[in-house]
Amino acid sequence: MRGEITLANKKTVKAESSIPKFSVLGTYTGECADANITNLNGLDITRPVWENVFNSDEFKQGIDLGWYIGFLGHPEDPNCMDFEHACIVMREGNIDSDGKVQGKFDLIDTPVGRIVKAFQDAGVTFGISVRGAGDIVDNSVDPDTFVFRGFDLVTFPAFPESIPTFSEVAASTDLNQRAKYKAVCAAVNENLDSITMSESLDIIQSQFAEQSDEYKALEAHKREVCEEECKDDDMYSDGVKDLDNERINAMTNLYLREVECSSSLKSENTRLRKKLSGEKVRSRRKISSIERITSSQLSDIQSNMEVLDRKYQRIVKANKVLENKIKSLENSNLKYKQKISASSSQLQEKDATISHLRIKLNETVTAASNTKKRTSNLDAQNRDLQKEIEAAYKMIASYQEAYASMYSHIIGVNLDHLDVNATTSVEELQKLIGGTSTANISSVFVEPQPVPLDIDDYEEDDMVTL
Repeated sequence: MRGEITLANKKTVKAESSIPKFSVLGTYTGECADANITNLNGLDITRPVWENVFNSDEFKQGIDLGWYIGFLGHPEDPNCMDFEHACIVMREGNIDSDGKVQGKFDLIDTPVGRIVKAFQDAGVTFGISVRGAGDIVDNSVDPDTFVFRGFDLVTFPAFPESIPTFSEVAASTDLNQRAKYKAVCAAVNENLDSITMSESLDIIQSQFAEQSDEYKALEAHKREVCEEECKDDDMYSDGVKDLDNERINAMTNLYLREVECSSSLKSENTRLRKKLSGEKVRSRRKISSIERITSSQLSDIQSNMEVLDRKYQRIVKANKVLENKIKSLENSNLKYKQKISASSSQLQEKDATISHLRIKLNETVTAASNTKKRTSNLDAQNRDLQKEIEAAYKMIASYQEAYASMYSHIIGVNLDHLDVNATTSVEELQKLIGGTSTANISSVFVEPQPVPLDIDDYEEDDMVTL
C-alpha cells in the first residue's frame, strides 16, 4: 500500500510541478472584457459568446495544456503560432454574474516577457484584449461561429476597464530573490542525504522545475529511499511468503488496475461522446448561422441587383436623351458652320475693301502732306513778293516825288496844295501842275501805298514754289 501511495504522490507532484516556477515573471489577474457594453471598436461580445467559450471542452483542454498563449499587441493572424514573440499564458477564465469576464495570466520569462516586465518596472500599466474570429451580425459577434484564441497585452484596450492587476512572483529579476533561491539550492544539495522520507522529498521536489539539476538529484535520491523502504519491509516480514498468495495478490492488483483502466476508458469514452455531440451541435449551429447569413446576403444581393437594374434602365434612357441632344447639336453646329463659312467669305471681301481703302488713305495722306508743304512754300514766296512790292512802291513814290519836284521846279509851281496820291498818274500830275499857279505850287511827295495782294485771286497752278 505504501508503494501505491508513493505512486499517487508522484502523479500529484508531476501535476503541481508542470509549471516551472522560475520561468514565470509575474501574474495578471482581473477583468478582461465586459459583456454588457459595446467596446471601442463598435462590437458587442455578449454573454452567450463567453458562456459558449468557457463551457466548451476545447477551452478546458486549452487551459489544461496551456494553449492560450498571448502576445504583446495583437498579431495580424488570430491563429498566430509565432510563439517566440509571445509573453503571457492564460491559466483561468470565467464570466461572473455581472457580465464581467475575469482571467488569470502568467507573464513568461521570454524575450518579450522580459521587455514587458521592464515596462512594468518603469510604471507602464498594460491592458488586455481578446483575440478571436467570427461572424458579425448587426455589430454583434455570433456565438455559434466565434473561435476563441486567447488574450493579448495591449495599450488602449477596446474595453476601457480591461486593465488587470500585475503581481510579481519571479525571482529571476530580483537579486535578493535570486540569492535566496541559490541558498535554497545549496541547502538541498548539502542536506539531501539526510532526508529519508519520500513524502518530504516529494514536497521539496515540487518546488523545482523538472529540467533543473535539483529536481533530478531529488528524483534519484527518492528512488534510493524507496528501495531502502522496500528492503525494510522485507526485513520486518515473517520471512515466509507463500508463492500462491503472491500470485493471487499480483492477479488481484492486475485486476484492480485493469478495472481502473477500464473505468478510465469508459469515462474518457463518455467524455469523447459528449464532446462529439457538442461538436455536432456546434456544427449544426454554425451551419444554421452560415445558412442564415448566406440567405441574408443573397437577399441583400438580390435587392441590390434590382436597384442596379433600375439605375441601369434610367442610365439607358438618359443615354438616349443625350444621343438625341447630341444629334440636334450636330445639326445646329452644321448650320453654324455654314453661317461661319459665309461670314468668312464676307469678312474676306470686307478685309480686301478695307485694305484698298487703307491704300487710298495712305495716298490721300501723302498728297495732303505734299500739298501742305507746297502751301508753306507759296506763303514764303508771297511774303517775299509783298516785300518786293513794298520796295517797288517806295521806289515809285520816290521817283514820283523826284519827278513832281523836278517838274514843278522847272515850271515854277508850288506843289503844297495839289491833291496827289499814289494812284495819280504822270498825265494827271502834269495836268494838276499845269492848272495851278506857279506861286502856289510847292514840292509834293506822296508816298505810294502798297496794294495788298489777295492770295485767293491766284490759281493753284499760277503759284510758284521758291
